[in-house]
Amino acid sequence: MWKNGTRTLSCTNRISRLHYDAAGRVTHVEAGVGSGLQQVTERRGWSPGGQRTSLTDANGNPRPSSTTASGG
Repeated sequence: MWKNGTRTLSCTNRISRLHYDAAGRVTHVEAGVGSGLQQVTERRGWSPGGQRTSLTDANGNPRPSSTTASGG
């Protein structure tokens, strides 16, 4: 079982941070970590059964998404 946590990714000097819930599902993504442009770019909602229930962009707009139990 996962504990709440984060994972940081870096690619060509652009750092993103993924935040996870206790079940290991991504809850939100931050981009520009460590820069003056750091912001949450995506939020994901999950049902207790592991189905993604929502996907919201950086401006708070709902985005269409396919629902998966794997966190994708």
